[in-house]
Amino acid sequence: MKMTDDNHRTKRRKPCWKEVVLVISLGLNILVIGLIAGAFLREGKPIGFRPDRNIAALGLRPYYRALDKKDRVELRKSARAQQGGFRSGAKVMRAALLVVADRLEAEPFDLGAVKAELTSQADVIAGNISFGHKLLLEQISGMTREERKKMADNLRRPPRQSGAKKALRPNTKPLN
Repeated sequence: MKMTDDNHRTKRRKPCWKEVVLVISLGLNILVIGLIAGAFLREGKPIGFRPDRNIAALGLRPYYRALDKKDRVELRKSARAQQGGFRSGAKVMRAALLVVADRLEAEPFDLGAVKAELTSQADVIAGNISFGHKLLLEQISGMTREERKKMADNLRRPPRQSGAKKALRPNTKPLN
């Protein structure tokens, strides 16, 4: 006698409400653990915190990356302590951008007025870079010979790049 598949089919079990609650609870627990781990790894820094944003505004990013961790922390502290020296530059830049936008729409169009605003922006950027160089020189003046040599070696090393950026520049060679 041949058995049919119908006789061996098992009934689908409806999920028990306890199992549903368990899965939801497990998901929430994983979410909470992720949030706690994220906060711990952030070490109290605000969300969206980018430690080198100020460093980039000062034109120091490649030098900053060449420093060891201790010196990067010190440079960030110096930049943060003297933020007024370049933060105001960001406000001036934003105002200058709005003025350029107005000048671009003005009738009659005045290329000289646009050029004057762009020159003003260049002056702000140059001021920020000059201020950044001052902070960097203060940092370097406190370094030992070995620390300066390590920084020099790091400056010679090509920057680390993600896979996508490497694909765009396949024949990048280090500077000698």
